[in-house]
Formats: sequence, C-alpha cells, structure tokens
Amino acid sequence: MVLDTEIIDIIRKLLEEFNYRRIISIPVVGSVLFPLSEPGNIINFFRGRQNRLYSHTLGPSFYEYCLQVKDKSLYILFNLFFKNLYVGKNAVKILLGHKNFSIFLSKGILRIDGDFVYSLIKISPFGRFYFISTSIPFYKDFNTRVYIGIDSVCLANNLIRFLGNRYYERALDICSGSGIQSLVLSEFSGEVTGVDINPVAIDFAANNAFLNKRNNVKFLLSDLYNNLEGKYDIIVSNPPYGFFPDNLKHWLPGYGGELGIEIPLKIIEGLDSYLSPRGRGFMCLSSPIVDGRDLILEKLEEMFSKKDFSIKAAVIEHCINADLLDFYKKQRVKYFKFYHLLFQKGEKYSLSVEDLSMSRKIEFSYAIVLLKLFSRYNSYVLKKQTLICKNLLLEGKKELSSGNLEKAEKLFRKILMIRPYDLESHLELGEIYIRQNKLELAENYFEDSLKLYPPLVEGYWQLAYIYRLKKNKDKAEEYLKKACNLAKDMDNKELEREIRKMLRSLRLEED
Repeated sequence: MVLDTEIIDIIRKLLEEFNYRRIISIPVVGSVLFPLSEPGNIINFFRGRQNRLYSHTLGPSFYEYCLQVKDKSLYILFNLFFKNLYVGKNAVKILLGHKNFSIFLSKGILRIDGDFVYSLIKISPFGRFYFISTSIPFYKDFNTRVYIGIDSVCLANNLIRFLGNRYYERALDICSGSGIQSLVLSEFSGEVTGVDINPVAIDFAANNAFLNKRNNVKFLLSDLYNNLEGKYDIIVSNPPYGFFPDNLKHWLPGYGGELGIEIPLKIIEGLDSYLSPRGRGFMCLSSPIVDGRDLILEKLEEMFSKKDFSIKAAVIEHCINADLLDFYKKQRVKYFKFYHLLFQKGEKYSLSVEDLSMSRKIEFSYAIVLLKLFSRYNSYVLKKQTLICKNLLLEGKKELSSGNLEKAEKLFRKILMIRPYDLESHLELGEIYIRQNKLELAENYFEDSLKLYPPLVEGYWQLAYIYRLKKNKDKAEEYLKKACNLAKDMDNKELEREIRKMLRSLRLEED
C-alpha cells in the first residue's frame, strides 16, 4: 500500500466534495452495555461533550437508513472508508470516477474481490481534522497497524480543553500513532514533534499532517525518548497500556509491558529530563488494581515525592476486558482504572486524585456482573463459531478436491466473514484463484497470509509461483530464496531440497 502526496490530494478533494465530516452525526454501537450508559451519553451530547461517532446509541440502524435514503454517495463512503465493509465495485467506481478508482487500486488503497471492493485504510473525522488509519478487518499486518481508538478521541477532547488559550513553543507527542494528539497540539504550539517506534505509524501521521495542511509538525522514528534532544514545553502521550497473555500479544494492539504499566512508566520517568522548567505533561494510561492497591498511584508517589512536580490524576473510567477475566484473576488484578494524568513541573510536590462519582462506581459494579455473563455467552459463541468454521473448512476442502471451485470459494469466504484472520482460509482461497487464473486475487490472499504468519514457507513459494506465471522471474526467485531460508531455519532438509529444485528450474528457464 502506497500513501503519497498524489493519493492524499485525491482523498482531500473527495472528503471535501462529499462533506465526509457529516458522518460524525451517525451513531455507531460500541458496547453491549449501552443501556446502562445511554442516558449519560445523550446528556453529554446535548452539553456538547460527546462525539456521537465514537459512542454507542439505541438507534444506529435508523440513522444509517436515513443516510442511505438522503445521501447515497456519503453512505457508500461511510461503509467503504469508516465501517470498512465490502462495497459494490461498480458503485465505488461511479462515485470515485474511473481515473481515481484506478489510482486507488494501483496504490493498493482499494482491492477488488469479485464484484466487490474493500479499503485497506480507515478515514475518521475529528473536529476539523481528518485522520487516515489502517482498516481493522482488511489490514492484516498486526505488527504495523495504526488505529484510532476511543482512548485517542477521549484524550484529544480533553487535551483541547486542557490547552485552552495557552501557547507552547515546543511540543512533543510520544507514541504518536496516527498523529491525532500531534495535530491538536499544532494549533497551540510553534513546533510539534511526534515520535513512534512503528515506521508505518510515522508514515500515516506525516500523511495526516499533509492531509490537514499542518506545516509545523514533524514525525520521527524513535523508541520513546531515544532520538530526541532538548527540552519541551509540553509532552503528551497515549502510550500502549494493554495487559494480556503471551498468546494474544501478536493479535491485540497496545501491549504496555508487565501489567500494562511498563511503557507508560518509562514515559513518566523521562518527564523530568525532557520538560522545560515550567513544562507540562498530559497523558492517559490504565492502572491495574492488584490486591486493592492502585499500582500507578503508588509508582507516582515513589517517583515524584522528592521532585518539584504537582500531579493531578482524573479517573475517566473503571474497565476490564470481559474475555480475560480468568487471566486477570490469576494475576490478582480486580479491574483497571483508566486515568488522565496532568503533570506540572516547577511546583511543590502534590498528588491529587479525582475519582469517579458514586453513581458511576455503582454503574461499573452492575457492568462487572453483566460482563461476567457476557463472557460466558461469548465463550459459547466462540465455541460455536469454531465448530461452524471447522465444518465449513472440511466441506470446502472436499469441494476443492472434487474440482468444485466456486462452491469451495463460497465456503472459505463464509469462514472469513466469521473469522477475518483465519490463515487456512486465506491459503485455500489463494489456491482457488491460482486455478481460476485470477492471479491478482491469489497474490492478495497469499500476501495477507504472510502478514498473518510471517514464517509461512507455503506463502512464499506460492507467491513465487504466481510471479513465475506473470513472467516476473526476479520476484519469483526472491520469494523462493526467502522460502528456502525459512526451510533451512526450520531444519527441514527435505523441504529445502524441494525449494532448491524449484530455484534451479527457474534459472534454467532464464537460460
């Protein structure tokens, strides 16, 4: 996928032409617990404190139906670039125009799949800005994905209120991701630097700055403070703070180290060195409550009690992942407090905490009961889905071995509707499309399979075979060499010999 100035210019014109920002009025269901919090959401909306796009509501289907009737063009863009659904190819081609449609395809932003098209990017409006991030279901490289979560939006909203009319000469955004905090800072600062360890995030953030015509922002590849020099008047961060088992670290975004606080604490530790004498810090994080102890508050006391820092900690939410209740129980974590922290350097040490109101605490207690019930139901659904997918896979392989390619394709596609990241279905669909001589589709599925599981030898040799059919011998040899190296690393001598035979055969063709 290529994001460059040409495609960003086209996207900007497209968003302005259809006034894409209007989708902000469309509610999106965000939680199974919406009946508990919906009254508060409605009150906050009328107070102007809530962005409806990122919160749940009782009637999303009705709003979407109204949009579909009143403005079909915007509805298509909403489904394609925000909800990231499959959309009819012809409808998208007519909307974008043949030339732009071809450019989106050539840059890898859109992909054709039969009569449908889907997007590898998501476009989200926030205030007067637009932000491009990676598509959740279709962008398969988990190590480099860039996303905008509810925590990013919540922090950005509070950051705007916190900044007020104050001006900052130098501003820093650590773990900048899509660049949402950096661009908010750019309206209140002379010079903004955003840093991230993910090179794809750096590219997306730079493109978002270009999309929104912000010239006082730059983005650097850096592991936290490593590549930085000098002092900053304000440091903002939305760091990774997730805490989950080892087997989920690859699949779930935002692992924050041990108990989810390892990376946030490194950022906090650097504030004293990188803030100017009267500098300020503003960040969000999640604090585990272990055996009744708030670990973040304990660490803040330990780190700053002898320094000139005042700290205000506002509890935004109590939260816990319903699917990981058993894991948290083993770690003695009862729940998490989601904080927004404000640091002021150059003031006498103090630590004040603004906790949730009693009504919100009671609401969370009820939510925990519902979450436990939901967790059991979710386990049941997952088991049922696993059984369904297993049967579909067996049936699909049977149809494939019988030569019924179309039936097999439908069955494997059904699996991906249930489990978008199912590796075996990607491989089987790639095989089907090779047999049907749909080489572009086959290439897409095998490339995605490598993103899902990089050490997959089969993915490399299948791609080599596709490039061989396309008469691209250099690419074919490149992928066969990668497959050979992987087989060697696995100490699979038989597989290595087979791949070397393929390489020799390819070179003989060249001769």
